[in-house]
Amino acid sequence: MPYNSLRNWVEAQYASPKDSAGNQVWRLASEEDWKTLIRNVCGMEVAGLNLKASDCVNGICPGGIDKFGFGLRLFGFETPDGKSVDSGEYGYWWTSTEAEWNSGARYVSMGLDDGVSFGWGNKENRLLVMCVKN
Repeated sequence: MPYNSLRNWVEAQYASPKDSAGNQVWRLASEEDWKTLIRNVCGMEVAGLNLKASDCVNGICPGGIDKFGFGLRLFGFETPDGKSVDSGEYGYWWTSTEAEWNSGARYVSMGLDDGVSFGWGNKENRLLVMCVKN
């Protein structure tokens, strides 16, 4: 999977790398995985600061200190018709958590401030993906 590529929610379920035998050794991070990560990087109020990249790429400067080597970027998201939204201002990452209403799923977002938040989004939108090892 290309670094920082955007995927709709269904594609995100299959975006995780496989080993040489084709086994799924990684999976899309769940909401609980994200909550654990956020707790371990000093909480909701500063997790964005600690997880975002400190350098600029293509004029996008996320304003982080990358304290733990994640280097997250604020690439926004794309609508189903390909319109780019919030690029350079926010980053949105799918979780594996599906909404009770069939067309939605949970995501994590970070902006230019230091915090993180959770929201619900349309599965057809294309967001970033973070995988965790099984």
